[in-house]
Amino acid sequence: MITLTNFIGNGDLIKLLKISITAAKVTNSALPHLLLKGPAGTGKTTLAEAVAREFGTVPMALTPNTAKTSSELRKLFLRMPGEGYDQDGKIIGRIQPQIVFIDEVHQLPLIAQENLGIAMQDWKLPVRINGVDVFEWVPRFTLIGATTLAGKLSKPFLDRFKLQSEFDIYSYDESLEIVTIQAKNLGVPLASGVDDVIAKRSRGVPRLIVRFLERVNDARIVAAQENPTYGKVVTPDLAEHVLQEILHIDDRGLSKTDIKILKELGKIMDPVGLDTLATISNEDKGTIEKTIEPYLVQEGLICRTKRGRVLTDEGRRYLESEGYTEAKPEVQRIGRLIGV
Repeated sequence: MITLTNFIGNGDLIKLLKISITAAKVTNSALPHLLLKGPAGTGKTTLAEAVAREFGTVPMALTPNTAKTSSELRKLFLRMPGEGYDQDGKIIGRIQPQIVFIDEVHQLPLIAQENLGIAMQDWKLPVRINGVDVFEWVPRFTLIGATTLAGKLSKPFLDRFKLQSEFDIYSYDESLEIVTIQAKNLGVPLASGVDDVIAKRSRGVPRLIVRFLERVNDARIVAAQENPTYGKVVTPDLAEHVLQEILHIDDRGLSKTDIKILKELGKIMDPVGLDTLATISNEDKGTIEKTIEPYLVQEGLICRTKRGRVLTDEGRRYLESEGYTEAKPEVQRIGRLIGV
C-alpha cells in the first residue's frame, strides 16, 4: 500500500503535503486544494489515494463528465459526512474532510469550474431547489485535480488551488526502486539486472513500468511451459527480447511511433505543425501533445518553435547512430529558426 511515507519521488511536494496535512488536522480544517500538473502515468492518482489515507478515507473520484452541473455536484456533497456542522454549515465539532479527485480536470466545462470554484472557496454550492436559486452549504473537502494542460483552466478556478505542484518525471534511480516495488506487488520474480532493462525504457513513468512488468511476466509464464527451469524468473535476456523485439521499445524508451515521427521530421527541412504530426504518426493530437511530444522534447530530440516542431541535431545523431538515416553533415537549422 502506497503512503506518503513510502511514496517515491517528488520529495519537496511530499514534505509540503505532510506539513499541510498535519496543520489541517490540528486546526480541524480541510487540506488546501491541490493541483498536480505533469505527464500522464506519473502517479498523480496514486498520490491522491495516499493523501486520502492520511485522513482515514478514500478519494471520491469524479470525471469532468460527471461534474458538469450543480445537481451532479450536489449528489457528491450529499454523500459526504455531515458530522461536526450545525444546520448552516458552521463547524461545531470534529469534522472529517473528504478528498475529491478529478483527473484531467482541465476538461471541466467553464460553468462547472465556476460552480466548483465557489464551493472550494465559500463552502457553498449554487443550486436550484423547488424552482428557487439558492446557495447550499457543503461539507469541507479538498479537491485534488490532475492535469496535463493546466493552461486550459480558467484563472479564477486555478487560483482556488492553494497548493500547486509540477509532478516530476522519475529519475533512473527512482525508476529502479519502482520496478522493484511493483514487481513485488504484482508477484513478478526478477533476476538481477532486469530492473535496469525496464527502468531505462520506462521514461520515468510508473504506468509504463507496470505495463512492462506485466508483459515480461506473461513471457516468463509461456517460457515456463517449454522449460520450467528457464521460466522461474524473468531474466534480462527475456526482458530485452519482449521490450525490444515484441513491444519495439528501444533502450532509450522510444517506441515505433516516436521513431516514425523523428524519421519524418528528419526528411522535412521546415517546421511541422501538430496536424501534420498527427497525420504522420496516425495518432490523435491529444496523445501527441500529452504523451509523445513532451518526452521527445525532454530528451532533446525535437524542438518546439513558434512555427512548429523540428528535429534537433541530437535527434539527427540518434537516427544516424541507430541506422535509421544516412549520416549527413550537421545542419544548424535550429539556430536559424529560433534566432540564436
